[in-house]
Amino acid sequence: ITDIHNSFIEAGADVIQTNTFGGNRIKLSKYNLGNNVENINRAAVINAKNAAVSGAKIALSVGPTGKILEPWGQFSFDEAVAVFTEQICVALLEAPDLIIIETMTQLAEARAALLAARSLTDIPIVTTMAFENNGRTTFGTSPKAAAIALRAMGADLAGVNCVGDIGVISGIVKEMTSALGMPVIAQPNAGNPHFRGGQTFFPSTPETFATDCEKLSELGAGFLGGCCGTTP
Repeated sequence: ITDIHNSFIEAGADVIQTNTFGGNRIKLSKYNLGNNVENINRAAVINAKNAAVSGAKIALSVGPTGKILEPWGQFSFDEAVAVFTEQICVALLEAPDLIIIETMTQLAEARAALLAARSLTDIPIVTTMAFENNGRTTFGTSPKAAAIALRAMGADLAGVNCVGDIGVISGIVKEMTSALGMPVIAQPNAGNPHFRGGQTFFPSTPETFATDCEKLSELGAGFLGGCCGTTP
């Protein structure tokens, strides 16, 4: 894991994310690791720190639980807050530089994670939503509504990740930037995935991805990264 972090730093990354996207109790329970939340999250921050001796910043990655919150599902808002509080609390013991709450499709779940994080720390918090190709989240939230809500809940930086279509993510970045009057973060996928021979293939090359990121920067993305299909 530390070698992977190093490869991104060597490629020029200013921020690396911990290997904790699925580090909450709900996700870990699928692998009979629900009781290892503290060990896994603390070790992940340490792994990133071992790579970041050159000065790269470490972002604690917090992903969704995979549960559908009320009223659409059976998982309550308070339960979500408790799950995120557990993960973030133990990871903070190893002092990451910031927190990134990412790939959220339910605004309520993003709010739960933000509430948990803000109750525990004053370090910067980044929150990104994932959108479908219709420009809305799976549960119908618009980029404007998401950006305004996330900032109001205490996110220092809001934005979008996990979108492969440059046209779609460009529109999302433009709408979020306009709504907030400030730069946003964009972490696109390496294009829309295709399946070949039973494997997932992402079509973007480093050159086309860089060109796409330049476009996003011109539209108001002040912070750029990569999501699915991206490599050092």
